[in-house]
Amino acid sequence: MLEALVAAAPGTTDPQALAALARGKLTRKRADLEQALTGLVGEHQRCVLREQLGHLDDLDARIARLSAELEERLRPFAPQLAALDTIPGVGQLTAEVSLAELGADLSRFP
Repeated sequence: MLEALVAAAPGTTDPQALAALARGKLTRKRADLEQALTGLVGEHQRCVLREQLGHLDDLDARIARLSAELEERLRPFAPQLAALDTIPGVGQLTAEVSLAELGADLSRFP
């Protein structure tokens, strides 16, 4: 919806068409979306929104690069992560954080 709002020419936004782009749980709130999307969106708002969406895209790309780096660095510790993941209530992320904080050698803990 936001990308469509940015791409639309000033004064040509159709609240019903924009609300129809809703996905997931938002589809049940179509009337509220139409009301929220009614109004004038000027070039200034489009410019700011375009910049914000670009910033989010940049952050998503950075997160993807860091996730790939983390995955590569954790590869040698796959057996330890798998063992930690067997503990009830410990998922992959908690296992990764525990490994980062405590290290792979847990022999110091009785």
